Amino acid sequence: MSDNTSIDNNSITQLTRRVSLQVLWSCKSFAKQLIARKPMKDIQIEIETKNEMRRTLNWIQLTGIGLGSIIGAGIFVTSGQAAKEYAGPSVIISFFIAGIVALLAALSFSEMAVMMASSGSAYTYTYAALGEYCAWIVACNLTLIYQLAASSIVVNWSSHIVHFIGIVSNLNVSSVFLQAPLIADENSINITVTGDVLNLPAIGITIAIAILLFIGIRQTAIINLLFDIIKILALLIFIFACCKYVNTSNYYPFIPPNKGSFNQFGITGMLKGSTIVFFAYIGFESVATAAQEADKPSRTLPISLIGSLVISMLIYLGVSTVMVGLIPYYLIDEDNPLTDAIKATPYGLWLLIIMDLGAIAGSLVISMLIYLGVSTVMVGLIPYYLIDEDNPLTDAIKATPYGLWLLIIMDLGAIAGVTTVALTILLSQTRVFYAMAHDGLLPPIFAKIHSRTKTPWISILISGTYPILFTISDS
Repeated sequence: MSDNTSIDNNSITQLTRRVSLQVLWSCKSFAKQLIARKPMKDIQIEIETKNEMRRTLNWIQLTGIGLGSIIGAGIFVTSGQAAKEYAGPSVIISFFIAGIVALLAALSFSEMAVMMASSGSAYTYTYAALGEYCAWIVACNLTLIYQLAASSIVVNWSSHIVHFIGIVSNLNVSSVFLQAPLIADENSINITVTGDVLNLPAIGITIAIAILLFIGIRQTAIINLLFDIIKILALLIFIFACCKYVNTSNYYPFIPPNKGSFNQFGITGMLKGSTIVFFAYIGFESVATAAQEADKPSRTLPISLIGSLVISMLIYLGVSTVMVGLIPYYLIDEDNPLTDAIKATPYGLWLLIIMDLGAIAGSLVISMLIYLGVSTVMVGLIPYYLIDEDNPLTDAIKATPYGLWLLIIMDLGAIAGVTTVALTILLSQTRVFYAMAHDGLLPPIFAKIHSRTKTPWISILISGTYPILFTISDS
């Protein structure tokens, strides 16, 4: 009996040891897989031998993609908030500081993009440097950013279109077709039925962008470039049409004295303003997601990444300068700063229409140049303390005699800017999905390429679905 008990105990001990070793081996294997890095050489070989996409994009089209993603809602919103609440006329310097920081990041992206010209962008770079687990986290964050941003932007596009229609025709579009049928409170606990149908303009632009992305990357880049031109022209028209109405007294004091709070004006307020306007520069990384469709990527990617950022910075400086110069910074409307600036000019409606078209289009290197010019004129037209945070450029335009037609131009620019941002965000999302599926982190269907258009059509379909669903509920 004791012998049998001894045998049973030995068997249990051996079984326990084998199970423990198996569990230990599984944990070790899992941990090893989490930190497994994809060799850069393997990435380069895959790009050279397994790339199913067409390399058709030149540096001009790639720069357009960067500008399309950068110049958008940021300049039309953050400029007013930063000038009115934190920096005053020194918002011009805030744009410059933020632009330099963004440029340093663009230099890093340029180096990575040349070494690993993959559509995965930051996801692929992380996979090669830190391993699979970190790459998965980065990819999830990118997806969250792209989907939420695209959803918010198409809704914003809808409001720009309605505003534009109201300016040019005095037509009041029924809210039934502009708002979500469901609305949630801040905590998303209580959901109320609004009685409205759907935000049809937001759904329409999402479907249109998805169709364009499916047709082909070359066609997408060309359309994006056209909207970029509209957007940039709108901002340039604002700068040069309004600069002669700048009131230089609005620039004084250039750095308003601190009001006791750490971030409220003064040097610290100017630095706080730079953190606010930095939002206007994000998006240049979209160029890297088109790396596998770039012609001569080792040459075109660095030019496009850095170029789009420099252009954007110059444009932002110009816009903010004019805006603050047209209207005292403390009177700027935070939501529609450029609209208020335009109303301060005699151009009025027409300039607003042009600016709306420009906002629908939007883009990076040219943007930097335009930003510098705009910020300078803005601060010169209006005392910084009168600037409307939400509508800084509108206030600046109101300080000039251009009036209505200048407001129309600005509205057109805004519409163009928002359109290109939505387009490039959804483009980036589809390419990240494609790269993840190639690495086995998503089902292979996400990497399925259409035989005729050579685009990841399943990823495009899935990426366009969430923004449409987002319009059903408004929180």
